[in-house]
Amino acid sequence: MTKQMLQLLSFIFLLTVTAGFNSTSSVATTNKQRISAGKLTDADVRFVKEFLQSFSKTTLNDTLLIKYDFNKDACWNMLDKSKDEDIKSIVLASKERIQTTLLTRPGISIFRFREPGDQLNKIIKWDDSILIDSTKQLYKLLFKKRTECGSSMIILPDGRFILLQTYPHMEALNLSQQQIAETFSSKKM
Repeated sequence: MTKQMLQLLSFIFLLTVTAGFNSTSSVATTNKQRISAGKLTDADVRFVKEFLQSFSKTTLNDTLLIKYDFNKDACWNMLDKSKDEDIKSIVLASKERIQTTLLTRPGISIFRFREPGDQLNKIIKWDDSILIDSTKQLYKLLFKKRTECGSSMIILPDGRFILLQTYPHMEALNLSQQQIAETFSSKKM
C-alpha cells in the first residue's frame, strides 16, 4: 500500500473513533440484527464481576463494558499488510480512546479480552492491554456466538445487558445513556 493510502486509512479510523464520541443516532433503529438486549441472572452477574475483578487493579465500577475478539478472525487481514509502525499507531489510538472514555465516564469499567489462540491479526496480537480468556469462561457465558470483528457487551448494575455483535471498533463506547435506554425500550426489556 502506498503511504498516502495508509494515511487515509489511519485518518478514516481516527475520524470514526472521534465521530463515535458525538454520535446521536439511535442504536435501536440501526443494525437491529447485530444488537441484542437481555438480563443476566444474579449468579451470572456475580460470576462476571468476580472474574473481571481478578484482572483488575482497582475496584470495578457499576457499569461494565467488555470487548471480545476471536481467534482465526479475518476482520483485520487487510490492515496486517500495512507497515508495522502504522499498525502500532492504530493500537496506540485505540488505547488512548479507552483512557479518554474512562476519564469522561468514570462510572464504567472497560475490559478487552480475546479468545486464546495464535491466529490473530496484528492489531489484536500487538495490543498488550487485551487480556486472554484462557479458560473461555467469558466466551461460554457471554459471547457464545463467534462473530467476525468481535463483539462488545455493556452490563448495567441490575444485570441488564446490550450485546453488539460484529463491531470492530468497540462501538459500545459510543453509546450514550439515552441510546442505551432506547435500546432496552425497543427490545421490550
